[in-house]
Amino acid sequence: MTTTSALWSVLRPPPVFRRRRIRRAVSEEYMPTLKEVENQGVFGAPRAPIGVHPPPTSPPALAINDTRLNRLLVLGALKINAHSYIKPSYYFLRSISSNLIVKSNLRTTLSEAATMQFVAAHTRHVPVPHVHCAFEHGNRTYIVMERVEGVPLNEVWNDLLPAEQLQVLVHLTFIMRSLRRIGTCAKPPPVSPPLRHTAARGRKIASCIGGSLCGPRIPHAGCEYDPKYKAFGQRDYSCRFGPFDTVREFHSWLRKEFTLRDLVSMPSSVSNGDPIRQMIVEQERFAQEQRPLVFTHGDLHPTNILLARREGKVWVSGLIDWECAGWYPDYWEYTSAYLQDKAYPAWRNTETAPTWACFVTRLLEPPTPEVMAMETTRHFWWGRG
Repeated sequence: MTTTSALWSVLRPPPVFRRRRIRRAVSEEYMPTLKEVENQGVFGAPRAPIGVHPPPTSPPALAINDTRLNRLLVLGALKINAHSYIKPSYYFLRSISSNLIVKSNLRTTLSEAATMQFVAAHTRHVPVPHVHCAFEHGNRTYIVMERVEGVPLNEVWNDLLPAEQLQVLVHLTFIMRSLRRIGTCAKPPPVSPPLRHTAARGRKIASCIGGSLCGPRIPHAGCEYDPKYKAFGQRDYSCRFGPFDTVREFHSWLRKEFTLRDLVSMPSSVSNGDPIRQMIVEQERFAQEQRPLVFTHGDLHPTNILLARREGKVWVSGLIDWECAGWYPDYWEYTSAYLQDKAYPAWRNTETAPTWACFVTRLLEPPTPEVMAMETTRHFWWGRG
């Protein structure tokens, strides 16, 4: 099936969706108009808070199958199905047919679509969604991808038998090892004109196209908690940071350029000076080792891992949400996943499920205790779970 014929399927009546996936509209007040579809996108261009500028647009060459017909079909399908939703929230993931979904939120960029294509092209074992088309419209990015079969890991883990849990763990371990084996010589998606950092791809902390990264859990990357949506809101839209030429630059940015000299100005009542000093020393030592960077998902947690069951077999059917992926130090995948343990209380101290941190320890190779202590201190002072 071609991309255009696949998108034609959106004209069919929408299927019956699961209740947990879609909330019914409570008012017609938020219905988009035809003018919004034609001029600004389905929900219009997002308004920036005062003093905040919209994120830079992605390179046009990263658009995928960006034809006028595809745009018309996607935006039209979103308008037709808009009555099934309440007011658009910060997150935007809409089904437009039985096998197609559209992702578009204030952090979505064309580089995420390029990342999924990059991973699919360089490994056969990572179940990444197939991208049908991706384009920018009305200061917003739309990614149309296949609907992956399966349910989030955290929703079914407690219902699995011990043998099935082991099978899932083994499969997921194989997937993550395949992802980390993507070589630094892997050819990136074509970009014209070339980006500034694409020459040393895999040698810089950057996305797969050599551009900036997304850090929704790093406060000074531009994100802060918005209780209205019970999700990460925005000081700027994109939560972008980087790229960085060296690991030392990355570490310096993570701690907001805090140095050992700044410890002198800290009040004597602060008893955590020693951990901060040890963190900075360990970051400098790690940077001097010049260890190779590895390709990293960057946002590994139970809701981004999908499981499917068929004929008594359970397997990992999808690894989704690639907006944070890129080249990072080898410890980043483990620590960014491990330190999210408090965000998943359902995994804590139960008879059938280990803590999420315990699961990550079995899934990925832990870094050294010194590196783990370094990241724990950094996360406490300059991070967010």
